[in-house]
Amino acid sequence: MDDIELSVIRNFVAVAETGSLKLASRRAARTIGALSYQINRLETALGQKLFIRNGRGMTPSKEGDHFLTQAHANEFTMKHKTTVKD
Repeated sequence: MDDIELSVIRNFVAVAETGSLKLASRRAARTIGALSYQINRLETALGQKLFIRNGRGMTPSKEGDHFLTQAHANEFTMKHKTTVKD
């Protein structure tokens, strides 16, 4: 996950949490096409399908749920990171 841009991870989370490219595009201030492209590139880079797509939206797959858990943990770590000074 270290090589993936933070904005891509945030956009993945937006899609996973809303279940919709349309709703996620509003939340992320991106076009639906841009989000779709990012998700497809992310899936290709990881070699896994992160979403189950259907006519009513997108649901995280088993792999997508795992990635979402990692993304949330990573976000928590970044928000609560402290700098240790000598």
